[in-house]
Order: sequence, then structure tokens, then C-alpha cells
Amino acid sequence: MRKLIYICEPINYIPSKSKVFETNLQCYTGQHDYENMGIAVIGTWSNWKLPGRRLEAFTYKQLGTFQKLVDKAEIVIGFNSLSFDDKLCQAHGIIINTNFDLKCEILGEVINSKLRTKYKNYYKYENILIDYSIIFEYTLEALIQANLENNQSISHEFNSELWQKGNHQKVINNCLHQVLQIKKLYDLYSKDKLFDPVYGRPVSQKFSIPVPIKSNYQKLIALGLGAFFRKDRKYAYLRKYSDYEYYIMLSHHIRHLD
Repeated sequence: MRKLIYICEPINYIPSKSKVFETNLQCYTGQHDYENMGIAVIGTWSNWKLPGRRLEAFTYKQLGTFQKLVDKAEIVIGFNSLSFDDKLCQAHGIIINTNFDLKCEILGEVINSKLRTKYKNYYKYENILIDYSIIFEYTLEALIQANLENNQSISHEFNSELWQKGNHQKVINNCLHQVLQIKKLYDLYSKDKLFDPVYGRPVSQKFSIPVPIKSNYQKLIALGLGAFFRKDRKYAYLRKYSDYEYYIMLSHHIRHLD
């Protein structure tokens, strides 16, 4: 299946309340003013291209070429792209509809399992952000920090500032870096190994049993049982209760040997 992962960087930005920007930089005044945001660059990763050519960047002058790439894709993947990137592209004449929004998929699992609601397609529910403000904590930055070693993340706001100052190549590099990070998060999610940055446990309910890791012996036991490790390696998560019983038995046996 031809998979396309993408992310957009707008030219303009919403000024942050916590930071003062130079007055000669342009900004847009509304979160839904997609046409006036402009598109600085679109970063993409496409799995059907040869290694070394899968990462590509398209500036605002190359939107037609980007459309041709989209037309070849069988599945379009993004992060929060149903709410932002798709709409930004559509406002500039690009026909694109995300099939797999990683943020929506994560929140669908989290909301259903933790908050016990019926709103699997949360983004279609108008009051979900009011009723469940925890959704705001599931940012790309938070997921990157919780799951990836190279965890630098650049905001749209910062990239817009760089772009308007003429640092176009830096923004392109940042955008491609973000695409790679989304791909890594998508790969982890596909393997049920994405970590929830808010609840401090796996997103997938397939790894539901936490066990502490206090020694290398326990780490080896958990590895042998196919556990999913937290980034700090202090906890592992097992799939089945029978695995948990086996883990406890072996850990107890090793302690007696010591």
C-alpha cells in the first residue's frame, strides 16, 4: 500500500501570549483563517519511493507537484491533520483528505479506555474539548518527548518566524525532521508500542499489566516475555496475566538464588 505521511508549515502564525515577536513579522488573527496563513513548506515521506528519495519538501511554489504525489498515495497519514493540515492545504487548492490521523487514533483509544465515553471519533464532537480538556495535553511535542530518543520538536510559530526572516532552508530541514518523527510515532503505534505521555502507560490496551524493573535479571525476564518497556526502563508492560504470573515466579526464584 502506498503510504504518504505529511505535515505543513504555515508562513504566518498566531502570536503567542507568552512571547513578544518582532512587529514587522506577519501573523494571522484567527485559528480558522487558513487562506491567510499561507503555506511555507510541506514535508512528506512516501514509502513507495527508493530509499534516499522518500523524504521530500515542497514549498509554496511547488504545490502542484505535491498534488501529484498526493494523487499517487493510497493512504494519507498525518498528526492532527484532519483539524489543521488538510484544511490549510484545501484552502490553497490542494485536494487532500487524511485517512489516518495519528492524534485521532490515539485519542480514540485513550478517551474510550480511560474516560469511558462513546466518542471514538472525538474530533466530530463539538464539545469534546470543553468536556475533556485533557485532550490538549496530547501534543506532538509531548508524544515525541515520551517516545523518541531524538526528541527535539519545533513549533509552527517558531518555524513561521524563521521563514519570514528568510531562513527557508532551516524551516525545510525542521519540517522534514518533523515528518520523520511522525513516521517513527506511527511505526510505534502500528506495533502497539506507543507510550501515552499523559497517563504514563502504553496507549494500546494490549499491554495492560505494569511490572517494575529493578534489576538486569528482571529486565531479561521481561524481554523474554515480549514486554513493552517505558522509555526510562523502570517499568515494563506485559500482555497477559499468565505472563505476569511467570514474571513474578521467575523474579522470586532469582531473588532466592541471590
